[in-house]
Amino acid sequence: MIKKEIGIGFIIGLASNVLGIILYIVVFSDSGIQASLREAYQEQVLGRLIAAGAVLNFLPFFYFLNKNHIFRARGVVLASIVAALVIGVLQLVTPEPQNSDQITTAGFHTGITFPAWAHFC
Repeated sequence: MIKKEIGIGFIIGLASNVLGIILYIVVFSDSGIQASLREAYQEQVLGRLIAAGAVLNFLPFFYFLNKNHIFRARGVVLASIVAALVIGVLQLVTPEPQNSDQITTAGFHTGITFPAWAHFC
């Protein structure tokens, strides 16, 4: 029974993370979802995109705590830990940016470009 509750929380945590990523792309990108994800990977900002989507995990976490579903809240925390591990792995395997002079924000037209030495982790 406890494993089932943690599993439900984990799946809800992953779903809210994916929903957060999609919501972020829809709001801040002019490209489609698939193109934005591809650009984010190529420009080494996919980890930041996952982290922005993980912010949405606060909603089910605090909802489950408020309703006294402690094990489901643990599942949401586990999903957040998995997202952090994925971000760490992406830091190791992402390719170098195509244009090493400037790094942009993966099609999210903020108008801000950073020099190559100004990587934000």
